[in-house]
Amino acid sequence: MASRYRSLGLIGLPGCTLFVEVAVAETMVRTGALADWTIDLPSDASLVGQDFWLQALVLDPSANGGAALSNAGHGRIGAR
Repeated sequence: MASRYRSLGLIGLPGCTLFVEVAVAETMVRTGALADWTIDLPSDASLVGQDFWLQALVLDPSANGGAALSNAGHGRIGAR
């Protein structure tokens, strides 16, 4: 079985791996080492328990290729 992860060395980002497909791109501004991201979800009980995955691309002029990727993140939609 082929790996679903993709090395980005061929596009000038050596050592970076793409773990998720790009479905949504958001611009965020960081404060120190953190950036906040808020997403609005519809009030739909069928979404509770659904998983999602994310990964950040950080523009960094000092990095090889001018950018770096975060590790993959996983979340699950909950309810209160």
